[in-house]
Amino acid sequence: MYVSLINSAAKVADQLVDLVGKLPEQFAEQRAYFLEHEDRLKDTGMDPKWPRRRGSQVGFIAQSMAGAKWGLSPGSSREYVRQVQPKKSPRVPRVIMRGGLTDDLI
Repeated sequence: MYVSLINSAAKVADQLVDLVGKLPEQFAEQRAYFLEHEDRLKDTGMDPKWPRRRGSQVGFIAQSMAGAKWGLSPGSSREYVRQVQPKKSPRVPRVIMRGGLTDDLI
């Protein structure tokens, strides 16, 4: 199932609720959680920080909805997740090989 959610607006909020309602039975628990907190889900879809890239939207929804059962707003929920989520490890330099020659470390 593919749905394009581009803009942060009431239309996106309604599309999110519609999409959640159509989740397959294997996601019944997640569907129930989202629909139990439908107002928060709609707030997430109307958030001015709504990401335009599809790949970022899933994480945005997950982080926004993580604190719904404790009454956290979507923004507060995302902030809490940022505070408790471990930081990514620093990038480790690696050697790039091109045409049999070793380039500088990136």
